[in-house]
Amino acid sequence: MGKIILASASPRRRELLTQIGIEFEIMVSDKEERITAEDPAEICMHLAMQKALDVRDKLRAQGFERDDDRPTRSEKTKDGEVIPPVSSIQGQTEKWFEEIRSGGKMPSEDEYTVIGADTIVVLERQILGKPKSREHAAQMLRSLSGREHQVYTGVCVVRGDTTATFAEKTDVYVAPLSEADIRAYIATGDPMDKAGAYGIQGIFAKHIEKIDGDYFNVVGLPIGRLWREYLA
Repeated sequence: MGKIILASASPRRRELLTQIGIEFEIMVSDKEERITAEDPAEICMHLAMQKALDVRDKLRAQGFERDDDRPTRSEKTKDGEVIPPVSSIQGQTEKWFEEIRSGGKMPSEDEYTVIGADTIVVLERQILGKPKSREHAAQMLRSLSGREHQVYTGVCVVRGDTTATFAEKTDVYVAPLSEADIRAYIATGDPMDKAGAYGIQGIFAKHIEKIDGDYFNVVGLPIGRLWREYLA
């Protein structure tokens, strides 16, 4: 399989990949997200694909070409075009730098796999993103209180020009929340960087009545399915 690159800065996804013993590097996509679908499963798959392909394209542009006979320092062609050094890739690991300094080559395109993922929380077909403020978080938590909602994670796995995508859905049931419950949870700061304003793996777990589906999907990556169908 070669090197695995996670196109996400999510600490939860990083922890899940580490948990099952996968060695990987991180290269985050900064591409502006564009929603081009209406169905929740299609939305998160499209967003995951945008991230994965953006990172794949960045790697191609900076040295991970099919022909990996690239320079280890900047050079110019006879037409004056500057060929960037392979060591200019952002997010590269110190191990790869050492390989380059020792005269080795960067991996060719068929030697790496890029994984993109995007998680959305949906309540009655309305997407709940990350809260913009503490009051926004409180509004989201009130809307989830005592109700069922869905969590979708879209995953895109890219190897060269081969792209595979899938989406996983989990139904989540939240117990009724009092205003004191909501304020106490917001005071922890935990909901502010999470879609739907909660994290199932943290202190908010005490407010979850049950789930129907993959728990790890709610955390941020359906790691079992990803492993069985695409990485094993």
